[in-house]
Amino acid sequence: MTKAPQSIGYRELLLRPLPGGHLSWARAEQETVRGRVACGWSIEDGRITVTATVPPGSTALLEIPTCDPDSVREDGGPGALGAEPSATGVTLRLASGRYTFSATAPGAMF
Repeated sequence: MTKAPQSIGYRELLLRPLPGGHLSWARAEQETVRGRVACGWSIEDGRITVTATVPPGSTALLEIPTCDPDSVREDGGPGALGAEPSATGVTLRLASGRYTFSATAPGAMF
């Protein structure tokens, strides 16, 4: 969780949840000049669930790590502004708001 390299005052955020090891979940929060930023993930039954909070006046790029980019579903939130495939799964552009996405977990067997 950080600001984009050219971002001033946390206008654009980068959210990159990185599951791994023996962890089944993680969450981080940070207060910025625009408000609270939060990102978390959990893995259960071969699915990853990612939550994100983007404060007012900010946008975010959220990288969803998944072995199946077509499996990404939004479970709650105002809707992603756009989506692009990435090397690790899918990158979503988000406006301010609270979001929940789910997808096939990275490394999940089919």
